[in-house]
Parts: sequence; structure tokens; C-alpha cells
Amino acid sequence: LLISFHAAMMLLLGPWAGSVARRFGVYRTAFVGTAFSALGLIGIANSGPDLMLWYVAWILFGIAQLFCTMIVWSYAVTLAFRKQRGFALAISMAGSAFAAFTFPPLTLWLYGNYGISGAYIGFAIIVAATSLPLILLTWKRFQAVQDKSDAQAAQHIGIRESLGFAVMTRTFWLMGAGMATVAGAVSGMILHYHALMTDRGI
Repeated sequence: LLISFHAAMMLLLGPWAGSVARRFGVYRTAFVGTAFSALGLIGIANSGPDLMLWYVAWILFGIAQLFCTMIVWSYAVTLAFRKQRGFALAISMAGSAFAAFTFPPLTLWLYGNYGISGAYIGFAIIVAATSLPLILLTWKRFQAVQDKSDAQAAQHIGIRESLGFAVMTRTFWLMGAGMATVAGAVSGMILHYHALMTDRGI
């Protein structure tokens, strides 16, 4: 249920998060999103045993997380890189794979030693301690890059910006095919995850 809800939020609110990053700056958006994501995790840790309060805490966390996911950071990468931009995006997205690899055993350790509330608080500390200092350290340097990119974009406003033009390009369909393939693979894993882990599996 939570995975489906998160996917729906990404679909419905993702474009809004991208617009906010464009208008107010990537780092400002990511800083606020990361800070409120950490607060959201703390809220989840303290939301029990009221089920409705638990759902509200997850909704607020989901909204905050939209502003520090790859929706925002992929925009940062496209601004910072001109050559080998695809490679840079691949490296940045590898962070999600690293988290998927390391967080399950870390979750079990936190849960075993501090309980479910302690696990959420532990993740809140990890999110704040690893992300916020890096954002602050690189904020000014990257802001100059974004300002320069926005100035260049303003000179070409209105040129090839329509949806109709984008749909006619080869790049659009290549990106769409890649995203559809990834979405299908991820959906298949989610739907069959329980069977993979229990039915003659791990």
C-alpha cells in the first residue's frame, strides 16, 4: 500500500517538485526537502499507535521526500554537466541502488537494537547528517552554475519548447522506452517480492 501510494504521489506531484526546483533553485529545494524528510521520519517514529496519525505522517514525509529525490537531483546534474551527461546521471542514480543494497541490513540492525521507532529516528539522523552538510558545502558553487544556465535558457525561450515538438523527437521516445522498461521491471519485482523471498527463495 505504501509503495503504491508513493508511486502515485511521484506521478501526480513530481512535475510540481521539478517546477519548484526550477523556480527557487535546486539546492534550496533539496535542503528544505531533506530537512522536512528527516522531520517526517521522526514524526513517523512517534505516530503510533494511532493508525490515522501514522498515515498522516507518511503523507507528509512523502510530500517532503519529493523535493530531495532524483526529480530534483537529475535537474542539478543536467545543469552541471554538458559532456557525458548521461554517464553523470547514471552515477547519481547509482546512489539509489547503493541505498537499496545497504539499508535492509541496516534497518534490521536498527530495529533489533532500538525498536521500530528507533529505526525511523536512526534513518532521520542519517538523512540529515549525510545530506544537509553536503548541500551547504556546495550550495554557492552550484548556484552560480544554475544562474548561468537560466540566463542562457532565457535567451532561447520559446524555441522548441512545445510538447508537440518534444513528442516528435527521437530522444523523447528513447527516454520513454527506457523509463517504461525500468518501470515494468520494478513493478514486477514489487508484485512478486513476497513470493521471491518465501516460495523456495531466501
